[in-house]
Amino acid sequence: MNTKFIGLDGFNEIESLSVTKKRANIKTCKKLNTAQKTVRFIKRASVYFIKFIKAKVLNIVAKKSDVKINLSNTKDYSKISSKTSTGAHSMLKSKAVLTALSCLVAVTLSCITVASALDFSVDDTKAQDISTSNEIKADDFLYESNSENGFNDFNNADSISTADEAIGELTSDAYTSITKALASENMQGSCFGLYVDGKLIGATSDATALNAQLKKVLVDYRQGYDSKTTTEFANDVKVKSGNFSEDEIMSVKDIMESAQDLFSISLSTDIIYNREIKYETQTEYDDTKSSSYKKTKTEGKNGEEKVTLRTTFIDGQQTDAVETDCEVIKKAVDEVVIIGTKGSGSSSSSNLSSSSSGSFSWPMPFTHNITSYYGERWGRLHSGVDISDGGIYGQPISASDSGTVIFAGNDNSGYGNYVIIDHGNGYKTLYGHCSSLAVSAGQSVSKGDTVGYVGSTGNSTGPHLHFEVRYGDNRLDPMQFVS
Repeated sequence: MNTKFIGLDGFNEIESLSVTKKRANIKTCKKLNTAQKTVRFIKRASVYFIKFIKAKVLNIVAKKSDVKINLSNTKDYSKISSKTSTGAHSMLKSKAVLTALSCLVAVTLSCITVASALDFSVDDTKAQDISTSNEIKADDFLYESNSENGFNDFNNADSISTADEAIGELTSDAYTSITKALASENMQGSCFGLYVDGKLIGATSDATALNAQLKKVLVDYRQGYDSKTTTEFANDVKVKSGNFSEDEIMSVKDIMESAQDLFSISLSTDIIYNREIKYETQTEYDDTKSSSYKKTKTEGKNGEEKVTLRTTFIDGQQTDAVETDCEVIKKAVDEVVIIGTKGSGSSSSSNLSSSSSGSFSWPMPFTHNITSYYGERWGRLHSGVDISDGGIYGQPISASDSGTVIFAGNDNSGYGNYVIIDHGNGYKTLYGHCSSLAVSAGQSVSKGDTVGYVGSTGNSTGPHLHFEVRYGDNRLDPMQFVS
């Protein structure tokens, strides 16, 4: 079999052949750090150095050899000249040196490759440029040659695609597909999903941006209100981390657009208004005047107060209102009315005293349920107790002790229809908001007699009996006298 040796010219011709470079897979490309760039430079320099030494050695061998050896045509090896033998030995020696040098460089490159692999494995855990963003930048990708020896041709820069050229070849659809693929491969387990009432709307790797957009929804909703106004989601809105499929990964903008009609928002704000304070009527009795005598001693004047209501709206509908503050701007002036008690049917204080028991009984046989006690209420004194219960309307009211009725009627004092009984020992009792009365002024009553019926006349929020105990001009707590 004939063996054809390739001369130096043929060898150089093969070496100069262009090699089609393949671009690396975009998904696996990463931006190189300084250490990685250094390793790449050493690799390329080593390949270039091997080529340079190989060319030099071949040139030296060619110059020393005057003849070409063709073993297929040489039958008598003993006739080969010494000069030819010397050239052949020189060639073999040079190739041996070249082989040893190549082995040394190969070992060096192997060490560098292992070191770079370790470096890449460490850096991979830190590489978040692609996985934490929905954008692909030209500088984020480095396309390297995929030639037979695994390295770039150091001199053949024309065959390497630049990052700008590579990105330019991507269509918008390909761009989106790559983004989703990278997010799906690199971000599983570290993405964050928006859930509204337990339903997943979409997922993203940028939890900070997603939470910022949710906060913006609440801030925008309270535009035009004061700084004390607060907003919050009235339904269940949560951002949770987890594993998501490629189809579930979206941009923050797309997530918010999908969820905008699903939010229910609660807004709480202060509503401030001025409220009128109605004056009360104080009654003074004059036993020197007839029972038909009535005169206003002091004219009553309404006051004014500023009220703050903390009002809550859900999706524009009011759901709650709580009075949080009340400031009196102008005090009310109580009206004082003088009523005469002298006349037929009336008795002197001494006679009244002997007829009264000096103790008070419960005025409402139907129920003992108290809905409001004596004391401060709505910024002023509630001077009695309110007694009410289901079905109380129209129930009879009993005189708490014997005495004389000194007033029975309605004088626009706020009590509606009411009765006052003087018990002759300095004490008086009052029965207010009656639907109708069973006695008249000047009439003597005994303990337990019916004096009226439960109603809701005057300043009343519903059917009840307002019961007071007075001593002179002082209004006392009825619970000290009855039980």
